[in-house]
Amino acid sequence: IVLDMQAKVHGDAEVRKPRVSRHQAAMDAQAYLEAHSVQHVLQGMVHELLTSRPSDPFSFMMGYIQASGSSGDSPPAMQEQRQQRPFEDDDVEEMLPDWSMMAGKGDAEYPGFPSDASQPLPDLSTHFNVLAKVLMEQPELYERLKDLRSKYGTTVAQCVKPGIDHKGHKIIRTLGLMAADESCYTIFQPLFRAVMDQWHDIILQDVALSKPSEAEARLPVDPEGKVVMSVQVLCSRNLRGVRMPPSAEKEDRSDAERLLVNALMSVQDDLLQGGDYHPLRGSHSYAPKPRGMSLETEQELKVAGHLLQEPQSGLHLSGGLGRHWPQARGVFTNGKGLVAWINQADHLRLAYQREDAAVWQALESTLRVEQGLNNYLKARGYQFSFTDAVGYVTFCPANVGSAVQASARLLLPRLAMEEAKLKAMCRQLGLYPSRRRELSDTGERKPVWEVTVAKHMEMSPEDIAAALAYGCRKLVDEELRESDEGAFTEVATTVAEPMAAEAAAQALTEFPRDVCPEQMPDVNERHSLAAEVFRQDPSIYSRLKDLRTPLDVPFASCVKTCFDHWGYRMIKSVGAVAGDEASYDTFAELFDGIVRLRHPGSDGGHRSDVDFSKMLEIPKDIAGGRVAFARCRVSRNLRATRFLPGVRSAEERRAVESQVVQLLSSMDILQGEYLPLHGSDSYPARPGGMSEAEEARLHEAGLLFEEPDAPVLVSSGYALDWPDARGVFVDHDQSIALYINELDHVRVNAVDKSSASRPKAMFERVFRVLNAMEAGLDSLGSGFAQNPRLGYLGSDPALLGSCMIASVAIQIPLLSMKPEFRTLCQQLKLQAQVFPCQEFGVQPGVWEVQNSIRLGSTEVEQVNAVIEACCALLDLEARLERGHSDDLTQTMNLDLGVPKGAPAAPVGGVPGTGEEEYPGFPADLCPAEMPDLSRHNNVMAEILMNDPSIYQQLKELRTPLGVSFARCIKPGVDTAGHSFFKMLGASAGDEHCYDLFGRLFEPIIARRQQQPPNLALAGPVEAENVVSVQVSLERNLSTLHFTPAMSLEERWKVEEILCSALAELPEDFAGEYFRLRGNQQSSGSRLPELTEAQEAELSAEKWLFEAPDAPWILSTGRARHWPKARGVFLSKSKELAAWINDENHLRLIVRRAADLKAAVELLYRAEEALSSSLAKQGHHFARSERLGFLTSCPSDLGAAFRAKLRSALPLLGSEIGFSKVTRALGVQAKRVLHSEGHWDVSLSSSLVLDPSEHCSAQVNLLLFAIHELSDMERRLSCGEQLDLASEAERFQAR
Repeated sequence: IVLDMQAKVHGDAEVRKPRVSRHQAAMDAQAYLEAHSVQHVLQGMVHELLTSRPSDPFSFMMGYIQASGSSGDSPPAMQEQRQQRPFEDDDVEEMLPDWSMMAGKGDAEYPGFPSDASQPLPDLSTHFNVLAKVLMEQPELYERLKDLRSKYGTTVAQCVKPGIDHKGHKIIRTLGLMAADESCYTIFQPLFRAVMDQWHDIILQDVALSKPSEAEARLPVDPEGKVVMSVQVLCSRNLRGVRMPPSAEKEDRSDAERLLVNALMSVQDDLLQGGDYHPLRGSHSYAPKPRGMSLETEQELKVAGHLLQEPQSGLHLSGGLGRHWPQARGVFTNGKGLVAWINQADHLRLAYQREDAAVWQALESTLRVEQGLNNYLKARGYQFSFTDAVGYVTFCPANVGSAVQASARLLLPRLAMEEAKLKAMCRQLGLYPSRRRELSDTGERKPVWEVTVAKHMEMSPEDIAAALAYGCRKLVDEELRESDEGAFTEVATTVAEPMAAEAAAQALTEFPRDVCPEQMPDVNERHSLAAEVFRQDPSIYSRLKDLRTPLDVPFASCVKTCFDHWGYRMIKSVGAVAGDEASYDTFAELFDGIVRLRHPGSDGGHRSDVDFSKMLEIPKDIAGGRVAFARCRVSRNLRATRFLPGVRSAEERRAVESQVVQLLSSMDILQGEYLPLHGSDSYPARPGGMSEAEEARLHEAGLLFEEPDAPVLVSSGYALDWPDARGVFVDHDQSIALYINELDHVRVNAVDKSSASRPKAMFERVFRVLNAMEAGLDSLGSGFAQNPRLGYLGSDPALLGSCMIASVAIQIPLLSMKPEFRTLCQQLKLQAQVFPCQEFGVQPGVWEVQNSIRLGSTEVEQVNAVIEACCALLDLEARLERGHSDDLTQTMNLDLGVPKGAPAAPVGGVPGTGEEEYPGFPADLCPAEMPDLSRHNNVMAEILMNDPSIYQQLKELRTPLGVSFARCIKPGVDTAGHSFFKMLGASAGDEHCYDLFGRLFEPIIARRQQQPPNLALAGPVEAENVVSVQVSLERNLSTLHFTPAMSLEERWKVEEILCSALAELPEDFAGEYFRLRGNQQSSGSRLPELTEAQEAELSAEKWLFEAPDAPWILSTGRARHWPKARGVFLSKSKELAAWINDENHLRLIVRRAADLKAAVELLYRAEEALSSSLAKQGHHFARSERLGFLTSCPSDLGAAFRAKLRSALPLLGSEIGFSKVTRALGVQAKRVLHSEGHWDVSLSSSLVLDPSEHCSAQVNLLLFAIHELSDMERRLSCGEQLDLASEAERFQAR
């Protein structure tokens, strides 16, 4: 046993693995997965799982993986099928998914920003694409273009949708804009031109435009054939007069497919002879192959890399590239190197690949085929789309021009070992490099790189070929070079934007850390504050390059990051770090210049003040529960000790760790423990650092820092010897954590996440800890690094003075949507950013506001500036909620560039909630010609399309109250609707609309009418399954406009009439009426307004209605003048409520426990009392003998009754066939969030034209459905197995 124990101890010691960087770990993991084809097997397994849908998926998956490991990667099910019978065409349909149900791949557009321009632009401050940058700088572009339409009906919203739906990434930026049809480049030219210009200025700023001489370009690229594996030329084209793939309908795709396939099969060219067209599996548009290609063909094309890939990224799906998948898409190929893809992103993409280095032959062959196809099309009245302004038109604006791209695959084992050098060479040669994922026979990744001409939009096809040929030849020469003689340094003489030859050579190597080169590298194209200082006075470099601080920190280590990284034009980094406190004096010429740029106005030195009594607090009445959290981060470094970028050895870092941890452990103000990072052996008490479980716990709590992997930080030296001598000292209550040797010696982090956040108390505790630390260090003869001029010193010159970041997160959804919000923050000296992290549980609309000034003002002043600014912003938010959107700048007494006399914006910036009608189809008078409704999915559009004479007959008619036909159909014209959820598309402006415009409304009513059921209950509903009941009635006053067509004066009149009637209700219904906040009263009215607390209470209890934001509702007109003349009546018992001027003039609501019949009786008793009171005033509810009570929405006619039962169905609701059962019962069920197993069950349609005008028919149907659902829940709870499909068929039969 002893020997076994010893063996285990030694074994554990041997198992321990060295710590590797996250980047290296990711590379190792990727190589391992590729070497063993893991991803291929998993994809195949999921495909077969969804195809077969076995009853026991986990056993199927285990069998699949076992079979893949022992006998190749064929799934067990397919192996068995292949053994039993050969492949048959019938198998194609069996193995295909239902793409029509997938987002962005059916008929409907991808969910997200609507393409009909019905909504304003959202906040783009957290987007990282070129489109977002342009629209934030020039928001007027979208406003100017949003109402324009191309001849195909394309809007600018459809073009910008991909960039709005998908934010992009800070590092990998996308364009964010696409052309939905060929006219977009003309109609929306200002936006497209701005985005295209920015793309080349930002994304390709560091890429040269290579223009070699013709003689140089024509030289052999790879004479020995050792490096260049293949070259490819790709050409994109679209047909003029045919909708491009992003906006194409099925017929357009089929037309493009037919024309192009006929051309490919008919044109006489060696590269096209013997070729065949293979439509994708599941495509039915190509008559010779009505089911698409066979499975074997698909596998062959996939192996060859020629299969047209199904779009998976949200960016492509949002652009419309997946709609109608896979219809009318396919691949033409003949095995001779030429491939043509039909209806991918463009109508046609031609790609010709040669397995040699013959760039020019590849180009000439591709253009020859393209010309032959164009001539064939011209003879038949078609041609490729081309304009003088942009050249050949393509889906992606970055590809217009010649719409030709050229690339090459190169085997670069030598250059691949110097990746930085390879990328720098490519940048200077005008090429874009990317590592290919190709494996050797042994499973190792080959050093294969693909290079593509970067700036092809500005170049002719010949220039593109010349750039690729010349660039590849230079890479080949460098790869095969046997010595440093003739090394790559002469690029500057052959590029359009020349760099100095010395700079070109130096750009290929890292800047040294210890000794500066004699000559300063070129800084003209570098984007950092240090580079800007050097450009202003280049002699600074020569004066400082040989200097060192008293602690022997060289100038080279301070400026290394400036010369290692080009930086970004939009976001300038500092470009320098301090290696110790003396760096700011020894290298003052550089650092003073950086300080002036980064901390303007701080010439007077720094002052410190941490008197807690002077700190402000956010008053509770202003905070109002809107403060999500507060946090404080303060950095400090030890005096007379090298800062982390200047550290020479691990021992120095360990000495700092030991001193700081001993100090913290001895302080009474802190009660916690020190946890070294996992993998650190520097702390004797915790060899190996914290455990993985502790690491996970701290990470989840947001108290762990991670390895710096940004190139700027790594170059500065912050990651040396990682994770040695780094760790976190955590207080027991986890309210405060101190990071040791992260970016500075110590960083104090405190967060207040309580519901009643008190920033002042949190800031006070941080500085008590810092004061105690400073006192402890002073007793040891040490202290924090500081000086009178710059305050406390950090390694980053951006963090000087207080070295503090004080921030408060507040909820300001309305204010942050204002265009002047950014300017407001700048004038308040704040930095504001949307807080995306979920670790604090914050909600949308939360912005973290922090101090931007750290040098030149005291700690108290900085904290108070944040507190005061938060108070001001919260006050503005409250004003906006009350509808006071016109006094924003006057309140702050700031000039934010808002035009004087401008009309008040709609509530929250939402169109259709102000004085004006919702933009789009006119509400007053119909155009002479009926609008194009061919792409609309609503009942109104379908009726008018089937019988256009209805429009012609009704377009000029008006009701006695003046309501036009245009008003009634506006919502269905403005919003196209959805193929899955078909709206009605029409609303009534008064009670006469149903008679005067009967030719439209009668067929709409017929579509939605539900016959009164005649059902007998087998027994009472089980009470334990019904949690609560809500019933409601919709009513409108006769002789007045309904809410879609009301004037503000009419809304006030309705409010006054109904409030008077509600005030006379019997004592058991007595209650109080509250105007919505921001509801301006009519003259003489004394109705109370909701307080903020009352609003919060009613909202929490779901008694409050909110401003509509759905486009189809806003388009009806019923949200105009919001929130004026609107309010809520609530009885003292809180069982009865009345909403005034929401969807209709009145909605009466009763909410009770489980008794539906009692709730209905109470509701109708209240309605009867209200009718009697109205009759005394000479008013009554609008109704007709034929249609019952009249409402603005035709689906509510008849009893105008709605009911909802909240039921506990935990077992039944989790069954797969639950939705089929509810549909068969004529009800719909919605899961109740945050309530396990509860479902809200209501009728699928509330339109039952019962002559009695009572809700008995609906009540009976709902009771029957609840009874059946409760019975099935009971049977499941008893262990009975139910076949829900059979149950659904039983209900449908009844």
